Amino acid sequence: MARTRESSTVRPEDLAPLIDESKAASATIWSEATKKKHEADFARFLAWLARSNRPQTTESLSFAAVVQYVDDLLHQPAVHGVWRGDSGSVKKARAAAGRTLSRNTVHSYLSPLRTLCSYLSSEGILADDPFRRRGRARSGVSKCRIRSRGPSGPCWTAGLAAAS
Repeated sequence: MARTRESSTVRPEDLAPLIDESKAASATIWSEATKKKHEADFARFLAWLARSNRPQTTESLSFAAVVQYVDDLLHQPAVHGVWRGDSGSVKKARAAAGRTLSRNTVHSYLSPLRTLCSYLSSEGILADDPFRRRGRARSGVSKCRIRSRGPSGPCWTAGLAAAS
């Protein structure tokens, strides 16, 4: 289902079917645990889009939006050592916890999103992959520090500022 890129501006498309398409393209190489993790990570991102009143389209896969998502994740409370069978206990643990999600956790939450953006970019659906470095210095998002992790893509470091 390859699409050809007509210009640098690509019409926004709904994310849900594109996520399903991306998952189907990789389904044969993912274990069941990986599929579940990706499903949870995509659901987390879509829920954030809804909470932040952003469209659930490819338009929300911009560099600035990803930076804001990372910033939000870095401020989320971490929940440790809680039996998750009771939703009330998770809420109590979040209220009591003074810790936020670690950078490693945030990085793992971004992995499926990075894969999706790469897939959509290669298919011509996404004009610019927000996880690629090109043109970032000119984007006006200079407060976001990113260091490369080689072929696995960028690693978001501490000190992220929400981009506007």
